[in-house]
Amino acid sequence: MLSGGNYVFALARYNADGTLDTTFDGDGKVTTDFTDNINGIENGKCVTVQADGKILVAGECEGDFAIVRYNTDGSLDTTFSNDGKACYHSHNYSVIEEFRRYFDIGVFHSRESWFIQKMGKPEGEGKKFVISELRYLLKRAPWVV
Repeated sequence: MLSGGNYVFALARYNADGTLDTTFDGDGKVTTDFTDNINGIENGKCVTVQADGKILVAGECEGDFAIVRYNTDGSLDTTFSNDGKACYHSHNYSVIEEFRRYFDIGVFHSRESWFIQKMGKPEGEGKKFVISELRYLLKRAPWVV
């Protein structure tokens, strides 16, 4: 959706009769901007509803992987990534390619400090580390893998 010169994530919820559900963010629709006042391109590409009713929207933000989680009422879920949204630079690699890149060249970008905080450093564990971290992601964040 184009909003004020920016492309932003947009989500709407409809009632069974086709009208907008006004219990969802007050008017039935919500937009989320990752770049804050910068003319950026953000595209929500897929939506899923978790068992608890929270809504995940994944897509891209300026070529990076982006994800946002909404509460059932359409507000941002601030228990997710402190503000309900996250954007990770991925170089357009698959998750496996990203792991290989990190371990092959030993680079962890400062923008991806979440990875070190959540997963720790590889420090010579090699294949065992990668497998354990993929299991971690499958259990806690299956939408990423």
